[in-house]
Amino acid sequence: MIRVAAFLTIAFLLVASGASARDSFEDKTYWYLFGERYTWRQFDGGTQITKDVGETVGIGAFGDYQVAEDTALIGRLRGEVFGGQGNYDIATGSASKASSTSNRFGLRTEGDLGWRFLPSDGKVAILPFGGIGYRWWKRNLTGTQAFQTFDEGWHEVYTKAGARGQYKIERDVALFAEVGTTLPVFTRVSGGSSSSKRSFKPGMKVSTFAEAGVDYRGLRPSIYYEGSRFSADESGAIVFPRTEGDVFGMRVAFEF
Repeated sequence: MIRVAAFLTIAFLLVASGASARDSFEDKTYWYLFGERYTWRQFDGGTQITKDVGETVGIGAFGDYQVAEDTALIGRLRGEVFGGQGNYDIATGSASKASSTSNRFGLRTEGDLGWRFLPSDGKVAILPFGGIGYRWWKRNLTGTQAFQTFDEGWHEVYTKAGARGQYKIERDVALFAEVGTTLPVFTRVSGGSSSSKRSFKPGMKVSTFAEAGVDYRGLRPSIYYEGSRFSADESGAIVFPRTEGDVFGMRVAFEF
């Protein structure tokens, strides 16, 4: 699955680099750079047992494409790669903890379809949408007192639904926003030390995301939030804890 996702992500990035955007609102392709700060926590009941806080940066591309002429059905494709570093703390006793450096690398690819509503004045556009995505990322922990090295790989297949909106202030200036929810339909976590590897399947929980920014002649700076929520996997002898992630970031996109 990693190879398929990597192929789809790289293929889309390459296609985007050779695509030319039309003048219509529906057909545009953007490259973007982004930086974000994440907080990734795990819980045993109501007690926090791990916390990973750090920063990631990445590059990606997305395109909005009219599915067919004379239709309001719009498709969006996105692909991105990212990496970063953080500080990981794990509880080892009643009041003690061990710290580690957390290194991350991953990729994401997703697509969705929506129906665009354009009021008669042409200034406002609203697009409810639904789609599916795949995200893979790997975390490597080093330098802890509890273990020398620890690898953790996440595979997430998720559905998403929400709405995008745009308000045109002037001919070349528009405000845009996006809000919605995601629901993982398949999640697998594989990890452990060099001497012990295990796999887990955290449960499904609804998460939210949002983005807002401005589009000025194809330059689109924006800020965004993305949440990740997973219930505990208690099916095996070892319980994988309930997990919560929060990401706040900034993205700068350029129309190509």
